[in-house]
Amino acid sequence: FGCDPEEMALTRNTTEGIETVLLGLRWTAGDEVVTTTQDYWRFQNTLRQRAERDGIVVRQISLPVPGESADESVARFAAAITPRTRAILLSQVINLTGQFLPVREIVHLARARGVLVVVDGAHGFAHVPLNRDALACDIYATSLHKWLGAPHGTGFLYVRRERIAEIWPLYPAPAELRGNIRKFESIGTVPAA
Repeated sequence: FGCDPEEMALTRNTTEGIETVLLGLRWTAGDEVVTTTQDYWRFQNTLRQRAERDGIVVRQISLPVPGESADESVARFAAAITPRTRAILLSQVINLTGQFLPVREIVHLARARGVLVVVDGAHGFAHVPLNRDALACDIYATSLHKWLGAPHGTGFLYVRRERIAEIWPLYPAPAELRGNIRKFESIGTVPAA
């Protein structure tokens, strides 16, 4: 993936990685998250729960199927961003349609506005050549059992170094790990085999 090992936590799958981030970010009532109507249902449920529990606003955009152009997708994300937008969640490859989204272009748009970008890489990693620098995203999670052919229960969560400290782990870790990627691996006993 091309990142420093201290920016990558081993997880059990994409869901664990993305939900760690979506549940671990410090959002308050009125903060907004932009996503699409085509994003994975688990993550839509996670955002819905945050909306009910914390009062965040989930702004879903619809993307045309098939996508006509990368510029159109970027324009739809751009139109959804407001001064209250804190994050964008998007799929690198939409699981329902196989459509690739222009991640790098959306990241550049978002970063210029101070918005975090979380990428669901479940259907992209090892399917197409890519690395962290090609995507330029803040967060990327994937399952390694899909295109890489690794065993079930293996995945990774990439968090850009300067973003690690702001995300609470799903399972509390020692305080000294606050800025350490290993805090996301503190999940208790797992079947190492």
